Amino acid sequence: MTLGIPLLTRKAVILAGVQSGVGVPATLSGSTDAIQATEPDYSIDPSLLERKFTSADLSPFPHLIGRKLASIKFTNEIRGNGIQSSGLLADAPKLTRLLRGCGYVASAMSGDDGDSVAPVIADSKNPANTPAITWVAGGDLGAGITKPVLYTITKGATSTIVITNNDNEVDSGAGSATAIASGTPLTLSTASGITLTPTFTGSIPTGAVFYVLVLPKGIKLKPTSSGQELLTIEAYFDGLKHKITDAMGSFTISAEAGGYATIEFTFTGSFHDVVDAALPSNPVYETQIPQQVELGNVTWGGTDGVVVQAFTYDQQNTITPRPDINAKDGYKGSRITDRQPSGKINPEAALEADIPFWSDFADARPKHFVMQVGTTVGNQVCFHGPVVQTSQLAYGDRDGIRTLECDILFKRNQGDDEFNLYFC
Repeated sequence: MTLGIPLLTRKAVILAGVQSGVGVPATLSGSTDAIQATEPDYSIDPSLLERKFTSADLSPFPHLIGRKLASIKFTNEIRGNGIQSSGLLADAPKLTRLLRGCGYVASAMSGDDGDSVAPVIADSKNPANTPAITWVAGGDLGAGITKPVLYTITKGATSTIVITNNDNEVDSGAGSATAIASGTPLTLSTASGITLTPTFTGSIPTGAVFYVLVLPKGIKLKPTSSGQELLTIEAYFDGLKHKITDAMGSFTISAEAGGYATIEFTFTGSFHDVVDAALPSNPVYETQIPQQVELGNVTWGGTDGVVVQAFTYDQQNTITPRPDINAKDGYKGSRITDRQPSGKINPEAALEADIPFWSDFADARPKHFVMQVGTTVGNQVCFHGPVVQTSQLAYGDRDGIRTLECDILFKRNQGDDEFNLYFC
């Protein structure tokens, strides 16, 4: 037999689609399901069934292969598709379907009735006598909100509060003092068009601070603990077709100043026989160009303008196989049974009077984290951790400038909300 020409590493196509249920593979097409990916890889985790008979010699007997778990890994650029800013779920980028396979649920932010407003977060340093407050967002998003804006609500010495934001270029209408009363709608700013109605008993003490993130129209991704979705993924490697179904996965994010932000996925699912198959002809990809990591408006607690060179995030989903004697290979897909999201930032060191990194760490004081990648409408992705704690803190050096190496953990606020992504 004469072998043909070698298979080329660069010639590969990845297709991915969301299944309608367990054991119901999605039908994939190069025209609708092609995913731009770098360094795709495929592997199998087999269960070797050894046959350890006694015999007249010590030579091992041939083994059998039992359960086979298949995995596909690849990396994507973090970017939008140019149209998700319509606020329609049908216009979601393909990247969101991969996140859905990692235990996230997608919903539309139309800008109406406060649906593009994240839950209000109370500052961790608020006075002990600050009452519990229920905030209800309303109003229709103003046309001037074209990128994420974080508002800070500060209670003054009188019955008034002052509202500021982290980007006066977007919304210069904030900053005036206004009264606050339980049950009375509070206008964040004329430009935002958003109202917040607080309900509380008693009075809000002087110095209490609250934060609320307002997003443009787009798509919201938040983690879910029920109704998680499964993917079908096909990887074509220059003539070989690898397919996994009932797949679930996890991901890591890397973003460095001046570079492109990337997200690496690893999916595990049911093995299918590898077959010879031609690459899908003329696959259709999203063509939006990623933006470099700049103008990220990184906010750590109540401080914006923190000088950070790099941010990483690890979803750390636990993917648990589901053994089933009724299923092929004795395996019926996977389930996400736990997640322990973590990350790292490396800000420049600061005086404690400016940013109390060390006391926040020592007191396990929660902070909230906001960062965006991209500044163009339709090509912005915002990361939001409402409750983030530092788990390790050490000094570093960046070209003679003292820095901090911060290991951070993302925790629940109301539940199923420890790390959210917004495409807008």
